[in-house]
Amino acid sequence: MDASLARRMRQGEILELRPRDGRATAWRGERAVGALPQVESERVLGLLSGGARLGCRVVLADPAGGVVRVRLSVLM
Repeated sequence: MDASLARRMRQGEILELRPRDGRATAWRGERAVGALPQVESERVLGLLSGGARLGCRVVLADPAGGVVRVRLSVLM
């Protein structure tokens, strides 16, 4: 994720996870904002292909380093 996107992330924000280019990608509305690391992506893609609706909640946003940590969740 680039630093400009990380600056706009807020702790507690919920993002939907959808497949894109072979990775589990976090979306804010219709805009892709980042992808999970490859190992986690593979597991999440398996769940998504099975029909699960998954999301992630931002638990840490570090605008200076362009790092965002998320916690996965099932969306109802």
